Amino acid sequence: MATLDSLVEQFTAGRIGRRQFLARAIRLGLSLSAASALLAARSQPAASATAAPPAGQLGTIVPTLEFAHYSADYSPFFVAIARILMEDFKKIGFDIQLKPMNFNTFVSQITVGGQINDLALVSWGGDPERLDPNHWLGDLNTCNSRRNSGHWCDPEWDKMFKAQRVELDESKRRALVFKMSAYHNERLPQWPVTHSADFMLYNNRKFENFPNPTPVQVNDGRKEPWLSITPKTDDKILDTGAPEDVSTWNVLAETASFGWLRMVYQTFLRDDGSKLGDWAATGWKVIDPTTIELKLRDGAKFHDGREVTAKDAAFTFDYLLKWKPPTYQVAMQNVAGAKAVDKLTVRIMLKEPDAAFFRKTLTFVPVLPEHIWSQVPERVSVKTPMQWDPRPDKVIGSGPFVFDHWTKDQEHFLKRFDGFFQPAKIEGIRKVVFSSSDAMVAAMQQGQIDFTTDLITGAKASDLAKQNKQLTFVNIPVHGTQCVVVNHKKELFQDPAVRQALRLATNKSRINEEALLGHGTVPGEGPIPIVMDFWYDKTLKKWDYNLNQARQVLKNAGYGWGKDGRLHFPPNGPNIPSDASMR
Repeated sequence: MATLDSLVEQFTAGRIGRRQFLARAIRLGLSLSAASALLAARSQPAASATAAPPAGQLGTIVPTLEFAHYSADYSPFFVAIARILMEDFKKIGFDIQLKPMNFNTFVSQITVGGQINDLALVSWGGDPERLDPNHWLGDLNTCNSRRNSGHWCDPEWDKMFKAQRVELDESKRRALVFKMSAYHNERLPQWPVTHSADFMLYNNRKFENFPNPTPVQVNDGRKEPWLSITPKTDDKILDTGAPEDVSTWNVLAETASFGWLRMVYQTFLRDDGSKLGDWAATGWKVIDPTTIELKLRDGAKFHDGREVTAKDAAFTFDYLLKWKPPTYQVAMQNVAGAKAVDKLTVRIMLKEPDAAFFRKTLTFVPVLPEHIWSQVPERVSVKTPMQWDPRPDKVIGSGPFVFDHWTKDQEHFLKRFDGFFQPAKIEGIRKVVFSSSDAMVAAMQQGQIDFTTDLITGAKASDLAKQNKQLTFVNIPVHGTQCVVVNHKKELFQDPAVRQALRLATNKSRINEEALLGHGTVPGEGPIPIVMDFWYDKTLKKWDYNLNQARQVLKNAGYGWGKDGRLHFPPNGPNIPSDASMR
């Protein structure tokens, strides 16, 4: 039979023709009819990966899947992403029903509510504290996390997460994060489809030197571009255009516009994406796994001229622990207390070791002047500090800009703080409030405002720069991420083959080009955003878009297709690994 097998192989490969095959087969003892039958069988085209198995071998049809996403009234690009994914998922046999949802409803029911039916397009903004891996590894993927929208639960993953969370040596922690990224990328509990992008549009005739603050959004950079922007004329006030997004100048109560308030209220550290930078503090020392000492900047002052000391720093932590403002609950959840060691050294005690403390807490918590906030709430006639509406002379921080005035829905004005250790080159920032994009675009074109990052899309801002020589456009890749989340409570999505096939049917490049018009960032692999360069593992296995391979993965797992192209389960149902760690 080895010789016959060799003959068949030669014919299949095209090295011999029909007549040669028949002649040699007869010499091997086959009858003409038997050789002809064998030849006919070998001449049939190979069944495609999506060809339906015989009817008796098909399992039940995979039901229509609901795909939830933000509705167009929040942002049309979420609708565009969902439609692109639906089209490709249908090409491999899944029937998809899109479900647009109001932003608040989506967040309350799916993002944190756990009410996902089948699939959802979940979005996470580029907040500064999310530059720490804990958000992507823990908040979104551990068993009991409120933000684990898809209910993936893997005890081995949780064990690895805890190990990296308490590792204070960043090089060792990075190795653990890489190990977790590979583990996640193999199992695909969820996967990214695009990263957001911010932008800057500025008047190049009046100002220059706008460093790109990637991977954070402009208002959250705290340092850039604000301290480097350089006037080119005698007009040294930068007029910016934006919607009204500040509800109060009480830094404990504001929930939407942290970046703008951070101009005034300095945090202890800043995060440049790849490394931590000094800010109110110039350094730190790990005394033991639950004790951290910060060294404050010598000579730093609050805007009213009072010195910034370790007493103010210790007061800040104890005050937040006492009053528990919701805005700072996540940042403060592992802090046990603080005390001043000397004039410039504050010791912070943690409840347990926490590697994320530096990025999650120290880049988010502002230094509060004790001489102001110690009088709140008792002497300002409110029950809690979060209810206080401070007068302008009480909005006192130690940041690079001083609060001057605010007329709601009209303008904010911040003056340069000349006492800051790295004073800005501009003399102030005037934030002009716009309620419509058309009005702001007109003001930008006419030179009434000099700078914007809001109200229009990156594509629109890019077009304006091409049409107006006095305008310059800067694209800013950030770590905000949109990802496909599946419901792991359903057996269909417990089958690794299904998740792999959907991942292979995810066309990230098309999504960036068509839905975001090229103004996003094509994501890499695994749970960590690609712009978080220090924490992102560039060696992860690639899941390139390939519909044929997606179909083959399903076929190899026993799935089949009906005559209408709809996917059917294997005859015995989905293939669910007995080892939970493979789910």
